Amino acid sequence: MLAYSGVQANLFSFVGEDKPAEVEWRVTSDGLALGTVATVDEAIYEECQVAQVSEGVFLDIEFACHAVFRDGITGESGAAWAFVGEQLWFDPGEMLTPKVYAESLHWTIQGSGVLEEPPPALVDLDGTPVYPLAVGGGTVYLSEDGVIVKVEDVRIEGLGGYGYEITATVDPAATGPDQIRQFGEELAAVTAEFGEVLFFSNFSAHDTVVDESGVCDGLVCVISAEISFEERIGIEQKYSPVVEFSGEISNWSTSSGAGTCSQTKTVELGVVEHFECTVDLRNTASDPDNLGWTSQVQVRFAMLKHNTAAIAAGVESQISALLGE
Repeated sequence: MLAYSGVQANLFSFVGEDKPAEVEWRVTSDGLALGTVATVDEAIYEECQVAQVSEGVFLDIEFACHAVFRDGITGESGAAWAFVGEQLWFDPGEMLTPKVYAESLHWTIQGSGVLEEPPPALVDLDGTPVYPLAVGGGTVYLSEDGVIVKVEDVRIEGLGGYGYEITATVDPAATGPDQIRQFGEELAAVTAEFGEVLFFSNFSAHDTVVDESGVCDGLVCVISAEISFEERIGIEQKYSPVVEFSGEISNWSTSSGAGTCSQTKTVELGVVEHFECTVDLRNTASDPDNLGWTSQVQVRFAMLKHNTAAIAAGVESQISALLGE
């Protein structure tokens, strides 16, 4: 496992723009990853957590760090982490494994021409004599027997043969068995909150049952509905629709709208959920004898709950294999 700390470019979907970001990554040889990504732009600071497992990349949507998870999804989904397709996000488990980074660093050192120059004077690095090689705007510390001891602020372009760029500090000695074990525990813990956001165009596997009503007491009107989603036979995946229920009170005499209200909830399959919202017209010139109501039910998106127990077990198995346990 390697731990990276630095600045990364070409995170093209982060905050919807191609901006550099401050990153902290921990990535194993078999592609497990856990990291933090934060904008460098001081005017708009945003941060998110990223996890990579065998099933794909998941983002901590509490921070809404990806444009696809904006517009009110945060806090309404019932899951703290959401799957994001590989075409929409940087894949640390592919681009930053120790092998890929070592190969990219090798070509960066070769391309710098530093190996063709006389070696610099030895310096002390935490008690170890090393050669400080100027590479990629930073320093590669090489031991007397040619082993890379530490990489400090070295810029690597074309990471993994793609267009990604990272300027990072990497200390191989800082990722021993204890650090790998801790990493595995942290990653396995967050898998319990993994889900997947599906928008309405993808949500066609269920029938909706709605029982609506509206009651006005003078100029205070309550519009309500009992909403449930029935599973269809043969559909095994479990979705949780996030529903927006909205109501409108109109003046019959003028055919104009008097007021609206709405409520948004997550509805579990097979469960009848009560929705209710209130329109208060006491500060208007509305006539209580000429009021009518209408309502609308809209599935904003749905959450697919992944088999998190199996994902966590897979993480634990991979970590045990890395540690030789």
